[in-house]
Amino acid sequence: MREALRGRQGSTLLLGAEELAVLRWIAVRLLAGQQTYGRLDLAHDFRDFRRERAEELADAVVYTAMSEVRRVVVREARTAG
Repeated sequence: MREALRGRQGSTLLLGAEELAVLRWIAVRLLAGQQTYGRLDLAHDFRDFRRERAEELADAVVYTAMSEVRRVVVREARTAG
């Protein structure tokens, strides 16, 4: 794995179309991050990634719960209406 992280470009040749689509989706997110933070420079980026990850995961849980509650509420409204 460490070798792959150090730039073994051939690794992507072994991936299927959907796996490559996942990597493209991640690349789009990284490009969005560049707009906010500039190019990624881990040696000089002192953001607390663990804290940020925890906050993002908490947000994901909240959004998931809201989506499920909305789905149930809409279904019940349609059934009652």
